[in-house]
Amino acid sequence: MPKFLYYPPRVVPYQYVWVNITTASHWRLGELEFYPDANLGGTKLTGTAITSGGAGGASGNTAFAFDGNTNSDWTAAGSTINQYLGLELSAASAVKSARIFTNSNSSNTPATMEIRASNAAPTFGTDGIQIAILNSPTLNTWNNFTFA
Repeated sequence: MPKFLYYPPRVVPYQYVWVNITTASHWRLGELEFYPDANLGGTKLTGTAITSGGAGGASGNTAFAFDGNTNSDWTAAGSTINQYLGLELSAASAVKSARIFTNSNSSNTPATMEIRASNAAPTFGTDGIQIAILNSPTLNTWNNFTFA
């Protein structure tokens, strides 16, 4: 079961929100969703995919992490840490919960990932403000969490 570390609520509306992987190699993300309210409440936030890069994986590209299909995924490029994937939101919003589906096996699963946000586009995974950190996500299933 994933271990979630809580951070103080951040209710500032943000234009950009992303997941930064701090320890992993070749991680695969099947789906990534952000919500404006706690416990996956409110309408799922939408926008344009942003990324530090990535191989796209055998089954897709950046957009596949947001397509609603857990069988498609985005794969990070190589073993470089601080690669990120997220959204430039359609409208600035508070971000209070998220869910992540890891499409991985034990050899390419992130041990630690963090959610970060900013009103400026990230140029590196650790830009912006850290909203939450998730240790040891459960493989091949949804990892849901609330952080505000």
